[in-house]
Amino acid sequence: MKSQIKSIQLLYSRPFFNKYFFHSKMKPLLWGLILIIAVPFILKPTISDFLINASLKEKILIVILESLIFGILKSMNELKQQMYGDPLLKLSFLAAVRPRAIILGQMLAKTPFYLWGAFIITIPLTFGYSFPEVIYTGFLLFVISFILQNLVDVFSRFMMILVMKYMPGITKFFYVFSIIGNLLGIGLLIWALLSFESLNKEQWDVIANWTQSFSLIFLTLFLITLLFLRKLEVNYFEGWLKLSENQKTLVTHTTNKLPIIVLSPTTTIMFKDIKVIWGNVVTKIRWGQWIVLLMVSLVCLKKEFLPFYKEIGKYHYAIGLSFLITLFVFGEVVSSLYQQEGKNRSLYAITGVSPFSALLGKVGVGLIYILLPVFIGILIFDLILRIGYSGSHYFLIFILSLSSVFVQLGISSLEKPVIKTSKEGDQSSAAMMEQVPTSLLSVISLLVSFILFLVGWFFMFMDYDLFIYYLIVPSVFFSIWSGKLHRV
Repeated sequence: MKSQIKSIQLLYSRPFFNKYFFHSKMKPLLWGLILIIAVPFILKPTISDFLINASLKEKILIVILESLIFGILKSMNELKQQMYGDPLLKLSFLAAVRPRAIILGQMLAKTPFYLWGAFIITIPLTFGYSFPEVIYTGFLLFVISFILQNLVDVFSRFMMILVMKYMPGITKFFYVFSIIGNLLGIGLLIWALLSFESLNKEQWDVIANWTQSFSLIFLTLFLITLLFLRKLEVNYFEGWLKLSENQKTLVTHTTNKLPIIVLSPTTTIMFKDIKVIWGNVVTKIRWGQWIVLLMVSLVCLKKEFLPFYKEIGKYHYAIGLSFLITLFVFGEVVSSLYQQEGKNRSLYAITGVSPFSALLGKVGVGLIYILLPVFIGILIFDLILRIGYSGSHYFLIFILSLSSVFVQLGISSLEKPVIKTSKEGDQSSAAMMEQVPTSLLSVISLLVSFILFLVGWFFMFMDYDLFIYYLIVPSVFFSIWSGKLHRV
């Protein structure tokens, strides 16, 4: 069974690291890890003050609570697909691999991420210690976090087997629960950092009570599931087999059905692009980056860690940071919308879709990935920092966002369609490169959008609000003109 576990582990871990690190030119895994590790060091002054009264026992409680809550939320997000939807499972079951070997192999494939997660959790808890204290205290916290994350992974897999056996319908909502839970957890952490200079004894007692309750429930349920391990193995195989048969039946019944709703060309293009973008794993990474950068900016604004803060003020800094973060994270997505089409742009001409209708569809997508994050970011800054933006301010922000989207799409639509063939070995970076501008005009459109933002932000900073209207008029007319001229 040891060889089976090792084979399952390599079957799941090696392709991932080959795709996102070893054989990837962009090294997305490396850059993601660097971004994550930079966050606690950026917030080091705030975290150090927040934990100044925490003893080693209380820091262990934090490690336990974080590992339990975020470990369970992470499992809700990904375990169903890995345990029941992965195509490799069919090969494993046909090869008579024991279900417990599959479970342990899948868990061990996650070990590098649990090592990294334990490292990230440990870093902020060692701020303020001397070097020898960092070594032995950090090692203790690291070991506790790593062991707990692995135990939570195994426990979550046992729970997923039971849910798929008796209540498979609720797994449809696990992804939503996971997102909401993570956002609430991050929001609660940011709120605590902004609201309290440090925690007192009564507040630590509350954390201790919650942690003890969660730990007792987790340990009890985990031991109970171990008593029925053989039965869980049988339920796992039966649940996978039943789900596979149901999916085959569903495909058979749906392939012969015609769509009932006929949408307009603009709406169809918009929905098509939204589905393609959201289906790319890089999009989820971008949203995660946006949340992290927004939370870091929120703490920096609250604690006044930013350069020239007194000269600029939080009123204009909040607007500038929200725009800058959004363009930095999602600007590439909008600038590459026409680039992604490739040969599909010729289908618009064949089917009678006007270039202007295609442009409007792209604009709708652009507003989702530029206007929506900007508004959410500024609204969060406004509510938490109590800046007090008025309705006219939000209207000017809408104007600036709209002009940025129109300019990006207006310029990129002029690019002549090029059908690119992927070279052998480039598949590992294909998902990322779909959202990275590579053509000349798409790169120019991204740069111009940054310039437009800086000009508009400068006018707002100088209180020349009227000048923003001079930005939107040429932007709209230029994009309409280019949309009618762009080549298919």
